[in-house]
Amino acid sequence: MGFRTLLDGMPLWLTFLAAAGLFIACWYLGFRLGQRRSTGDGEGAGEIVGAALGLLAFILAFTFSMAEARYDARRGALLDEAVVLRDAYLRAGLVAPAQRDAVRGILRQYLDARIEGVRTLDVATLDRRSKALHDELWTQAVAMGASDRSDVTVMAIEGVNEVIDLHVRRAALLNARVPEIIWVALYGLSVLSMLLVGHHEGVKQDRQRFGMVILAVAFALVILLIDDLDRPTRGLLTVSQQPMMELRAWMDSTRAP
Repeated sequence: MGFRTLLDGMPLWLTFLAAAGLFIACWYLGFRLGQRRSTGDGEGAGEIVGAALGLLAFILAFTFSMAEARYDARRGALLDEAVVLRDAYLRAGLVAPAQRDAVRGILRQYLDARIEGVRTLDVATLDRRSKALHDELWTQAVAMGASDRSDVTVMAIEGVNEVIDLHVRRAALLNARVPEIIWVALYGLSVLSMLLVGHHEGVKQDRQRFGMVILAVAFALVILLIDDLDRPTRGLLTVSQQPMMELRAWMDSTRAP
């Protein structure tokens, strides 16, 4: 089981508590080790501690930026998909009534599956259902092309094709996560930094319990935010499905030919 899989299996609150507890424990271990060789003067090590904390702050900022970029990409893909679905629904009005009704019915089913899949967090079932509906859509597109090759029919077929293409992009974005090696490096550097800080304080006989708890909690909060942004389907910072729900309501209310 990989480190990313371990994090995904933990609720966010447990991730936060585990990270904060780990950092505090590392600081305390470093402090106890530093006490054993206490000289009362740790000024020389202060620069090393500062460099370690600076490097930790850099990788935290780097990882946060990476997770936020992926979150924004998923949100953009959802908005693009809503636009493409609406466009395909309207373009279906350009073809014969029987084919129009068939395509629009499949699009409504597809949208229902998308909304329900996000609500239940059943990504595997959503993917299978989406692919089955894509096959049905393309069957209708082939039938439209066989019966009529006019420009308006081509436009309707292009609308169906764009729906299928957007699904591929969205599925790829769901798998675009912060690489596992970066998570390992982030936690590893956090552990080493807290050990160094604790060791430095132990050598100087300067225990700052309250300050270290605050520092550990602050680092854990940043890691919590990164982890939340990196979870595509569950968490506190999930992409809103409101555009999809509004589109579904519009499909029910519209009578556009």
